[in-house]
Amino acid sequence: MKPTLLIITAFLCMSVLNAQNNTSITSNEKLVYDVSYNMSDELKTQVARLTMETSPVTISGSPLIHLQCKALTYDKWNNYFKIRDLYESYVDSSNLKPFLFKKIANEGGNIQEYKYVYNYEEDKIIVSNKTTSKDQALKPEIKDIISTIYNLRNLDFTQLKTRETFPVKFLFEGQEYSLLVKLLGKGKIGAGPLGTKQCYKLAVGNSEEELKSRRQNIIWLTADAKKIPVEAILTIPLGSGHIKLISANGI
Repeated sequence: MKPTLLIITAFLCMSVLNAQNNTSITSNEKLVYDVSYNMSDELKTQVARLTMETSPVTISGSPLIHLQCKALTYDKWNNYFKIRDLYESYVDSSNLKPFLFKKIANEGGNIQEYKYVYNYEEDKIIVSNKTTSKDQALKPEIKDIISTIYNLRNLDFTQLKTRETFPVKFLFEGQEYSLLVKLLGKGKIGAGPLGTKQCYKLAVGNSEEELKSRRQNIIWLTADAKKIPVEAILTIPLGSGHIKLISANGI
């Protein structure tokens, strides 16, 4: 997986339920995160900004929510590796069921575009990019990466036991991916603009062995009705990635 995908996926992407009632996501939310690369405790540098937004739209008389996730490197890094990524999903406002997904990614001058059109009558997803188009079987438990991200916040973590592991599946560039997630417990941490919050602590990995490793991908979500992702530490070559909430509006 590419660095940008790893950041987005490991930080936020955990879907273990099919379409469910939306009790956490509202329109006009905006969450902004700072992304840094840490080679050591003394050597840390800010490299990118991650923004997640929601807005209301009406299509063919149906109320939908437009979900967006943007990843942008800071200007000082653009000469080394410029990232300008936009992921979008249009979902049912009542249960976050996706209808359309779009991706436009510019990473180091390499531009990729993908689109998924969900056809529930024929149980298929039309996956297309600049040059190809294909039909894929529609599986309710596997969604695009953005609607998967937001479905996490409707998951009832009170039904999970500490140390319990569950699978994650999502669709990216027309391919199915899977991860494992373990609930490590709860604790209070500084959550940037939200102050000190009680949060769920989660470990994310490709296997049980990774979940037992000292170098884990760790994620914190607020242990309340909103389940806002507030911080993450990600293991990457020659150091670690750190994602931290710096702004929250409309929640």
